[in-house]
Amino acid sequence: MSETTYVATPPSKAPAHRGTEHTILIIDDEAGIRETLETLLDLEGYQVETAIDGEAGLGRIEQRPYDLVLLDLALPGKNGIEILQLIRERAPELPVIMLTAYGTVDNVVDAIRAGAQNFVQKPWITRSCWRTSVPPSPDTGPKKKTSSSSVP
Repeated sequence: MSETTYVATPPSKAPAHRGTEHTILIIDDEAGIRETLETLLDLEGYQVETAIDGEAGLGRIEQRPYDLVLLDLALPGKNGIEILQLIRERAPELPVIMLTAYGTVDNVVDAIRAGAQNFVQKPWITRSCWRTSVPPSPDTGPKKKTSSSSVP
């Protein structure tokens, strides 16, 4: 299966909060996708929060600022485009990257017209997909794992 990434220029901004990590909100109804993205982005030095659907995601956005939202296109209830339009009403400057397993040209055009900065097709194959889509964390880089055993 081929990997498709549609890139729009992401805005360059300081983190929305006073800490050193960028905070990313993942809105996706698939637990496996949420957990995988959360782990991947955490290892890259991001602070990550998740929401199971669009309404929960909108609630989180109203409670605190985020630096980026990763938003699934196919959500129960309101779809990702509808949620994106509501995000634009509440937080017009908040960057949003759309995620979908249905990467048709029409979906890409609709997402970009609605204000998405980027569009990533699931499943993604490599971390390089995220490196071209998600701005670097201001942190010193990936978190290092330590091991109690030494290798000769």
